[in-house]
Amino acid sequence: MALWLCTFLHTLAVEIYLSLTPLEAERLRRLSYHKQLAAGLPNPGSAGTTVQGWGDAGEWRMSGLKGEGGG
Repeated sequence: MALWLCTFLHTLAVEIYLSLTPLEAERLRRLSYHKQLAAGLPNPGSAGTTVQGWGDAGEWRMSGLKGEGGG
């Protein structure tokens, strides 16, 4: 019972964290895109594990953001 409760609470906390930090999620997605591009993957940014494969999410495209660059 304790394992189920801990799993539930952990999942809930992760979902709350992700919903409160959309800019960090976007930063990590951009970092992942650049790493996939450097590795020479055929479809960087969409390796089949991205959200556009689920529900009504639109296709993600790499675009410039304020503050992106040397940081």
